[in-house]
Amino acid sequence: MPAVSLIIPVYNVEKYLWRCIDSIAGQSFSDFEAIFVNDGSTDNSAELCQRLIAPYSNMRMVSKQNGGLSSARLCGYNESVGEFVAFIDSDDYLHPDYLKTLYVAITKNNADISLCSYFIDDGIEQRSQSLYFGEDCSLTPEEYLDKYLLPQLPSTKADDKLLPSFMWLRMVKKSILDEFMFVSERNVFKEDLIMSLMLNIKSPTVEVVHMPLYYYCINPGSLTLKYREGMWKMLMRLMTYVTVYIQDCDNPKVQSRIDGFYINSILISLRNASIKGLPEYRKTVRHIRQAGYTHSLFARSGSVLIRKYKILLLMFCLRMPSLLYFYYRKNL
Repeated sequence: MPAVSLIIPVYNVEKYLWRCIDSIAGQSFSDFEAIFVNDGSTDNSAELCQRLIAPYSNMRMVSKQNGGLSSARLCGYNESVGEFVAFIDSDDYLHPDYLKTLYVAITKNNADISLCSYFIDDGIEQRSQSLYFGEDCSLTPEEYLDKYLLPQLPSTKADDKLLPSFMWLRMVKKSILDEFMFVSERNVFKEDLIMSLMLNIKSPTVEVVHMPLYYYCINPGSLTLKYREGMWKMLMRLMTYVTVYIQDCDNPKVQSRIDGFYINSILISLRNASIKGLPEYRKTVRHIRQAGYTHSLFARSGSVLIRKYKILLLMFCLRMPSLLYFYYRKNL
């Protein structure tokens, strides 16, 4: 039985798949299986994947009807036999020591999660993205909320730490995962954050590796660059998960994170709506106003808000949010 199961959803990525598979084949760690989940691709991804992985006995592909990223991950999770799992995207690629370094980190202290830093590859240059920890470290269950989970949420305070929630930066002990943690990105935005929220109930330990080991690629067809229908509703569903899992935690930083998440959700929704055009933007503004939180947020947090949040809330309070539309359109 392999130590690690690497799960790779595949959907219409024939242009980038070879790069991903090459980086998996070139890993310095060999005790793993790679499960490619063809999520109903309509291009040649499935055929190409079968051909590229044919020489490798530890790689295989399963196919399913299209259901989205989370459903493909869940399929791979159910197929996996490793003690640990890692999820990567098929249009990205790995440092040769990605698996080895995360495996050594998670096993040396019998941790539940290991975490690394990453590069952003925009096709022109590769930019290293450092984690706020600044060095390798270990987090106890008591530190999970304060140092690992809350930093994955935006904050109203400029000096608060931030941590990316991407699952592809993590190796996780399979036994602490459950099927209900694989929430569909078609219903809720930031499905990776939801998994971190749900893992809080498991009181996990975390090993942090400061070294960048994953190459996140900005591609023209990336989901993050497209208009997404119902973005505001998806973010408000995510808000429900956030409040359910951390609202009652005895931590003074929770409220500023919840406020920061809400304000950031407004910014994301307005930018998303601006991609489609002014009518959609105005409709989203109406939905945000109907929620009725902007004035109370400004009254509660106005004095400590970071600058961009303060400007946004002032625009809503003064009924001038359409100014942002022209900014977003100019910068699309």
